[in-house]
Amino acid sequence: MKEADIIHDAYASNLKASYAVFSASYIEAGGDQQLQHEAEDRFRIALANAKKVKERALAVVLGL
Repeated sequence: MKEADIIHDAYASNLKASYAVFSASYIEAGGDQQLQHEAEDRFRIALANAKKVKERALAVVLGL
């Protein structure tokens, strides 16, 4: 498996884990809009950070 493939697989796994945490937090909010918004914000931040890490890792591996 190529390094780039490993990075993409790790990114996909990270997204799945982030969504699982978001989903659990959203459900635990029990209709509390403030808590739901906080869960949404944390999910957006996690997605943005995961994308940055993936892009940096690919840049290093691909020599960009």
